[in-house]
Amino acid sequence: MAELPPGQGFESHGSPKYKCYYCNRGWGSAKDVITHTIQYHEAEPLRVQRQVLHETRGSHVYKSHHFGVTCRQIKTWQDEGHRIQVDSNLNLKVKRIVDDTGHERVANTDNVDLTDNEGHQRVANTDSVDLTDNEGHQRVTVANTDSVDLTDNGENLSDSELEDSTNSISETELYDIMVKVLDIMRDMDRDEDFVSVLKSIVSGKLDTNICLHLLLDIGQYLRSHKSRMRYSEKSLQFWITVQKLFKGKGIRFFRGFTEGEESEDDVFGKNFAVPSDRIIEEKSARFKDIMETPGLCKDVIKEFANVHKGEDIKISIDGKKIAIGFGKKLGDEDLNGNEPQPTLKARQNRLKEEVQLIESLKEITQEMMTDDVEVTSLTRNQRDSLREQLLKVIHIISDRIREMRCLLQKRRLAVEMLMKKVEGPWRESKLAPSISFFQTQVIQTKSIIEKSLSSVDEIGYCVSMLNGAESSYILGLNNVVHLDCKENYICLKNAKSNDLHIDEKVSNSEIIKQRSDAWFEMRKTAQLTGSTMFRGLGFQNKSEMQQHFDTVVKGKAKKVTELQKSNMQHGSDSEIHAVATLVSKILPVYYPSMVFREDGCKVLQVTDCLRIVVSGDGSLVEVDSNKNHNVKVQVEFKCPVPGKKFQTPVYYNIPLYYSTQLLSEAVAYGCPSFINLCWTDESSTYFEGQPDNDTWENVLEIGREIYDHRSPSKPKQIPEKVPQVREKLKDIMENTQFLAEFPSVKGIPCSCNDVESLDESSARGYHNSRTHINEPRAKSLEHFVTTLVKAEDVNREAYDILRRPAKEVIIPAISTLERTKSSEERDHAAITGFYLGGFSLPNTSMRGIIKDTGIACQNENLKLKVVSFDGQFIEIATCDDNGKALTVCKLHKQIWKKTERLKRVEKMKTIMKWALCDVPSIKSVHDLKDTFSIDFVEKRATISLKCGYKEMYTGKDIAAKLKACQKQMEKQPQENTNDDSSTCEEDQILHHLPNHIVEHLDAATLKAIQEVNMQIALLAKQSGGMNLNQENTDDDKDINKNQQDSTNSQGERESTNIQEGINRNPQASEKGRNQRDGDQHEYSSVQEEQDMEQYDQAGGYRDKNMDNTENEITNRSQDYQALLCGLIAADPDENSKWNTVSEGDFKLKLSDADTIAKSFTVNDLLNILRLVDEQTHKKLRNARKPDLVNYVSHKFGDSSRMPETARSLKKIARDVIAKWPSTVINIIYATNIFKDEYIEWESNNAFNERTRIVVGETSYDIPYWYAQPARIEGLDNEVMFIIDPHHIFVNNRSRVCSKGMLGMGIKSTAWIDIAENCKENGTGLTTEHVVELRDKQRNSFAQITFSKKVQEEMERKGFKTEANWCRLIRNFYRAVDESGIAVEERIQSLFEMRSFLLGWFALADFPPPGGFVHGMPVTQFEGLLTNIDRRLQLYSLASKHTYNHRALSTLDSENIFGAFQDYDPKGTGVLRADDIPNALGSAVCLFSTRLNKNRGFKMNTTKRPKVYSDHALDERADVQDTVNGCKDTSELKDGTKEIVINQHQFDTKARRTSNPKRSSGLLNAYGATASGAQGVRVHHRFNQEMVYAHRRSLIKDSQIDNDLDSIRNSLH
Repeated sequence: MAELPPGQGFESHGSPKYKCYYCNRGWGSAKDVITHTIQYHEAEPLRVQRQVLHETRGSHVYKSHHFGVTCRQIKTWQDEGHRIQVDSNLNLKVKRIVDDTGHERVANTDNVDLTDNEGHQRVANTDSVDLTDNEGHQRVTVANTDSVDLTDNGENLSDSELEDSTNSISETELYDIMVKVLDIMRDMDRDEDFVSVLKSIVSGKLDTNICLHLLLDIGQYLRSHKSRMRYSEKSLQFWITVQKLFKGKGIRFFRGFTEGEESEDDVFGKNFAVPSDRIIEEKSARFKDIMETPGLCKDVIKEFANVHKGEDIKISIDGKKIAIGFGKKLGDEDLNGNEPQPTLKARQNRLKEEVQLIESLKEITQEMMTDDVEVTSLTRNQRDSLREQLLKVIHIISDRIREMRCLLQKRRLAVEMLMKKVEGPWRESKLAPSISFFQTQVIQTKSIIEKSLSSVDEIGYCVSMLNGAESSYILGLNNVVHLDCKENYICLKNAKSNDLHIDEKVSNSEIIKQRSDAWFEMRKTAQLTGSTMFRGLGFQNKSEMQQHFDTVVKGKAKKVTELQKSNMQHGSDSEIHAVATLVSKILPVYYPSMVFREDGCKVLQVTDCLRIVVSGDGSLVEVDSNKNHNVKVQVEFKCPVPGKKFQTPVYYNIPLYYSTQLLSEAVAYGCPSFINLCWTDESSTYFEGQPDNDTWENVLEIGREIYDHRSPSKPKQIPEKVPQVREKLKDIMENTQFLAEFPSVKGIPCSCNDVESLDESSARGYHNSRTHINEPRAKSLEHFVTTLVKAEDVNREAYDILRRPAKEVIIPAISTLERTKSSEERDHAAITGFYLGGFSLPNTSMRGIIKDTGIACQNENLKLKVVSFDGQFIEIATCDDNGKALTVCKLHKQIWKKTERLKRVEKMKTIMKWALCDVPSIKSVHDLKDTFSIDFVEKRATISLKCGYKEMYTGKDIAAKLKACQKQMEKQPQENTNDDSSTCEEDQILHHLPNHIVEHLDAATLKAIQEVNMQIALLAKQSGGMNLNQENTDDDKDINKNQQDSTNSQGERESTNIQEGINRNPQASEKGRNQRDGDQHEYSSVQEEQDMEQYDQAGGYRDKNMDNTENEITNRSQDYQALLCGLIAADPDENSKWNTVSEGDFKLKLSDADTIAKSFTVNDLLNILRLVDEQTHKKLRNARKPDLVNYVSHKFGDSSRMPETARSLKKIARDVIAKWPSTVINIIYATNIFKDEYIEWESNNAFNERTRIVVGETSYDIPYWYAQPARIEGLDNEVMFIIDPHHIFVNNRSRVCSKGMLGMGIKSTAWIDIAENCKENGTGLTTEHVVELRDKQRNSFAQITFSKKVQEEMERKGFKTEANWCRLIRNFYRAVDESGIAVEERIQSLFEMRSFLLGWFALADFPPPGGFVHGMPVTQFEGLLTNIDRRLQLYSLASKHTYNHRALSTLDSENIFGAFQDYDPKGTGVLRADDIPNALGSAVCLFSTRLNKNRGFKMNTTKRPKVYSDHALDERADVQDTVNGCKDTSELKDGTKEIVINQHQFDTKARRTSNPKRSSGLLNAYGATASGAQGVRVHHRFNQEMVYAHRRSLIKDSQIDNDLDSIRNSLH
C-alpha cells in the first residue's frame, strides 16, 4: 500500500485507469488521483472514478467511488501528521500518530465527527466509526486502533482485513457468551435445538444448507450493519431465486420492510438480511440480457447439454398472444432473419442508412451556409455534390411511396372483401374491428403518400435551383400548365394537305404528326410496329401471333371491344398531361439543358418484304443556335387506366410487353438510353434504361423468319428463338431503373396552328416562357435544410406505417424423450430463445426456426429426434424443406397438382399411348387372349392389358356398364340376329378401356362397340368360347388350369395392383379393386383362322344411318349454281376458296366419291345436305364423312362409294377420349402415373419396406407406411414431426359435436341426443358441452365428450358408429398421454385407430381429398396418422429404442406460457413485447439455478411426487434395459423389417396414478358454487384492443362512414 505524498501527482496520458470525479483528468495510479483531488477539490467529498470491465458489454467503463469523507478532513489529518495510505483497490488507511504518553494527536476527544455531503452525522460517541454514503454502502470505518481503513463500495474486504473486536475475543469471553446463550435458549425452551444445530455444524451437516448461510448473514448484518454486508454466492443465488419465483412480494416479506424505510434504531426489526433490489437486479441482469432480442439463446443450450450430452431430444414449439403494439425496443415481427423478406434487420439497416444520408446532407448544407448565402454563390463542385445526394433522397422517398402503394392496394382489397360479408350497418358486424383497422391504414397511408410526394416535389425544386432551371420547375401538387409557356417543349404541327405519295410520306415520316391520316396510312404498309411487335413475333403467345399475321397479311380486321376503345382513348387524351409532367418536373431535375421534342415516326425497311414503323412519343434533344437538333434520349409515355383493383395506379416495374417498343424506338433514333414515364392524375413514375443492339438483331431475325417472304405462310408454331430472346428482353426491363415518383401535372395543349405542307422548318413549334407560373422564391440554402428535415420526418412516417407488428411470441423449448425430473429438481425442458411472429407465420419461417435450433443442439452433441407443434403447421408435418411429400395423402395431392399443370394435349397423347397405341391389332380370339387379362369376381368381368404393355386401370366394372346399354338396345329390332347371337349379349370382352372412359361414352359409341363385340362373341360361342358372366363349368376349370400353367410359364403377372404393398391394408383392399381370378380359354390356331374367315364374311361394321338413307335417295336434276352460291354464303371468310371456283369446276368436284372426299369438308357436305333436303340433313348430321360422301355421290355424282371400312376400336376410343372433360383426363392420367411416383417416393424414404411391429407376444404387420420421417438440411439424422395430440383431441370434439363426420357415418345428433337426456343417463355430458361448445380447447370437456359412459349410452341407443369413434379417439389419447398403461395396450390402441382411418383412404384414388377426408378435417386425419406412424418408427430411431409417449407434445411450451401471468402487470398473461425479455430472463435464471449442482438449496415448488424414481443424473439407470431389454431393429429373411417395442418406465404400473387429479369436465349443479366465476369488474374492464382503430387514430366516424359507403356502392 503506497503512502500519499503531500505534493501533486502526475497526470497520465492515453486511457487512464483513474480519473478525477470533478475535472475528469486522468492518472495511472490511485495515489496520484487522490492526491490531486485532496489538493484541488478541498471543499468536495472525496470521490474518484476507476476504469472497470463491464460484465455484459465487454468494454471498459468508468465507475464512481465515494468514500464518505471530505477532502478537507483528509487534508487536516495529513496536516496533523497522520499518514494516509492507498492501494490499487482504492482502500484508504489512516495511520494515526500517537505520542509517548499514548494519546492521539488527532483531537482531545474519543470521537471523530465526520459528515457526508448531505450533512448527516456519521460518527458519534463510539469507539468505532461507520461512514456510510447516501446509497447505504460503507465508505469509511474508523476503529480505535492504530490505523483507519477508508474502503469504497466497489470492493469487499477479505476476512483478514476486517478489524473488529470479534477477531480478538478471548476464550473466556466466548465461554461467557455461550453460557448466556444457553440460558436464553432454555428460557425459550429451544436449548436442545440450539445444541443440535451446533453439533450439526461441527459434524458438517449444515455446511451446505442455505439456512445456516442466511443465519450467518443476519450475524454479519448485526455485526457490521448493512454498510459492511458481503453476501456469499449461495446466499445471493438464493435471494435471486426467491425474487424470480415470488417476485417483489416475496423479497419484501423476507426483508421485513420496504427498502429505504428501515429504522436505524430498530435493526432487529428485519426478518432476514436481504440484498437490496439493485444488487439482485445487477446480479441477475445477464439472464435478461441474453433474452434481450429475439433469436437463439445458445447459452441455455450449452447448459442443457452439460447435463444431457449425447441424449435424444425434442423441440416443442408453440405461440402465445401478446399485446399488439410497438414498444421502445420490441414490437415488430422479428423471427431473427426467418421472417418474409425484407427482414426486420434489413429494414432497420436500410432506415439507418437513409437517416445517415439525410443527416450528412444536412450537415454538408449547414457547413456551406453563411448569412444570406444564395445557391448561385456555390462552386460547381459543391453544386454537383449536393445534386447527387439530393437525387438519392428523391429515390429513397420514391421507393417508400412504392411500398406504401403496394400496402394501400392490399388494404383496399381487404376492406372490399370484408364489406362484401357485411349486411346492414358495418359497426354492428363482427368484422367491424377489422374493417376499422384496414380502413384506418388506408387513410393513414394515403396521407403519408401525399406528404411524400410533396417532399419529393420540394427536393426536386431544390435540385432545379442547383441546375439553374427553377423557372421551368412547377412546384406544387395538382398543377395545370399551358404548354405555350414551356421553352423546353417543341411540338409537332399537323399538315393540312395529305396528297403526298406514300414514298414521300415515308421520307418525311419524322415530321408527320401521330394519329393523322398520313400516319395511319404509313402504319398499314408495315408488317410490324413498335406497339404490335411483342404480340406479332410470338413473345406473348401463339394465338396472338397468328391473329396479328391474319391482320397484316390476310387483311382480317381485329375485333376491338368498346372497353379497349375507351382505354386507348384514355391513353391518347392523357399524353398531353404526361408531356406537361415531363417538362415541368423531370427535365428541370434530370436534364435541365435538354428540350423535349415531339416526334412522328421512323420507318425501318429491314428487307424488301419486311417493314417496321416505330412511333415514339418524343425525344430529348439539344438545340443549337441554328435550331439543329441533337437527339440524346428517346421518350415513351404510358397512361394506365385508373381503377384497377389488383394493380397499383402507376407501375414500378415496366411490363415486359412494352420491352420491344422501348427497344425499337431507342435503336431507331440511335439513342444510347430511353425514358419511360407512367402518368396518372396523382403521380408519375420515371424510369431510365439502355437498349441492347444484340437483342434488337435477334428480334429482327425472328421478324425475318416470319415475314421476309413474298407470300408468307401463317406460322403454326412460335419461332424457336423466341424463348431465348424473351429472356434477354426481360433482362433489359429488369436493368431499367425506377428513379423517382413525382406529383403529376396536367397540361393545356399549345396554340400552334397547322401548316400547309410538310417541311422541317415549319413543322416544329417552338415556345417562349411568356408568364412565370412559380412565385419568386429565395434561393437560400436554409430552404434546403428545411426541406431535408421534412424529408427525414416523412421517411420516418413511411417506415412506421410499413412496420409489421408482432402478434404472438413463439418459444422453442428443448427436452429429452424421458421427461424426467431428478432429485435435484432440474427441469426437463429448457427455453432456447424466442421469436415474435406477425399476423401470419409462413411455414418457411417456422422451418428456419426449427433448422437453426436443431443445428445449434447438434453442435452441442444433442440428437434432435422429434419436433412437436400444433395443427397450424400441418404443412411442415406432411412436406419437407425441399417440397418432398412426407405422407401418402400429400403425395396424392402433389401428383394431382402436377397433373393439373400439364397441358391437355400432352396428357391426351400419353393416355392414348397407354390405352391403345401400344396394343396390337386384334384379328383373332388368340390375339385377344394373348393381349388381355380377363378376370372374374362375382360374375363380373374385369379386363386389362397383360404385362408388357402400360397398364390402364379399369376401375369399378366395365361389363355392367355395357350390359345396361345392351338392355336398352333390346327394345329396338336388330337386323341379321339369330338365337346364337342373342345369347351373347353380355360377352363384352373387347372393351379394355378404364371405367372412367366407359362412364363418358355416348350412345352412338356404345352402339358401335356393341356390334363389334357381338360379332366377336358369335365367333367365340361357335368355338366353344367364353361366357364372361357365368360361373365356370368343370371343363372350363380344366381349361383354366392348363391356361394358368401356360401363363405362369410365360411370366404373366398375377394381379393388376399398383404393387404388392399398396393394397396391403385389409380395409383399403376391400374397398379398392378386387383381385382377379383368371378364367381364360385356349384355342387352336386352326380354329382361330376359321373364326376370322367367318368374321370377314360377315362384312364387318356397317353404319345403320347409311342403310336408312339409301332408300330416300332419288335421282333428280340439281341447280349446281345454287349449291355453289350456298357454299359461298355459308363461309364467312372473304377469301373463301369457293369464290374462285367456276360452275364447271364445281361439277367436276362432284363427279365421283373419291373427288368429293378430297374436295369437300364435312361442313361443306352438311351445307349441301341442308340445301338439298332439310330432313335428310337432320338424319345425317351426326354421320361419318364416308356416309356423307356416299350420299352426295349418289345424288350428284356417278353413285360410286367409298370403301366400306369398319371403324376400329382405337379410332372410336380416340374420338371419345378427345371429348372427355378435363377432370376425367386428370383422373386417368394421375391414376396411371401413381404407381411409378409411389415407388420412387417410397424408395427415397427411411422406412420403405414391409415392417413387422413386435410388442410382447403380439406382432403387427405394416404393409406400407402412411407417414415418413423428415430430413433437415444440416442435421445428421431423421426427425419426426408430431402434431400435438391434445390439439387433435379437443378439435375433434368441436367437429363431431357441431357438424359430425358424415362421410364416416359419424353424426353430431348422437352426442346431442345424449346431452339432451343427461339427467336420465348420468353421463355428465350436457348441451353446454355439445351444443354451446363451451371452452373448445379444454381437455376435460373433450374427455367427458368421448368418455366410456357416453360410449356405452350410444351403444344402448343404437349409435354404433359414433360409439366406436368414442372408443377409438379416447383410447388413442390415453395411449399417447396417460401413464401406467402397458406398452402392449398402447400399441394396440394406436393400431386400431390406424386401421380405422386407412379404411377411409384408398391409394391411387383421384382427385385427392381437399380440406376433408370423408367429413374429417384433413388436419386431424393427417395429424392422427402421422402421430401413429412416427411414434412407431421412433422406437427404431431412438437411441434407447424406447421413450416417454407423453414427451411428444407441446406441454413444455404450455407450461412456460402458464408463468406469463406473473409477469403481466395487468394479470391477464398477455405480455407487452418489451416485457418478454424480463419474463423469459427470469425463466432462464431459474433454469440455470436448477442446473447448478452447487447452488446450496433445494428447488421443489410442487407438492406432486417426482415423475420417476430418483436417479443421479450422472449415473442414471436405463429403465428400459432393466424392464424389457434394449433390442434393436432387425430384418427377417423375407426382407421384412422388424421393430421390437421396448417398455418404458412411463408404461409401468408404478407410474399409474390411482386417483389422478384432473380438471373436472362436469358442470356443477344449480345451487352449488359455480367454477370459473369472475368479478363484476370483468364486464366493465376496458380493453383498448377492442377500441376501433380509427378512433384511436383520432379519425372522425363520418370520414370512415363516407369511405365505406363509397366502397359498398362500388361493389353493388
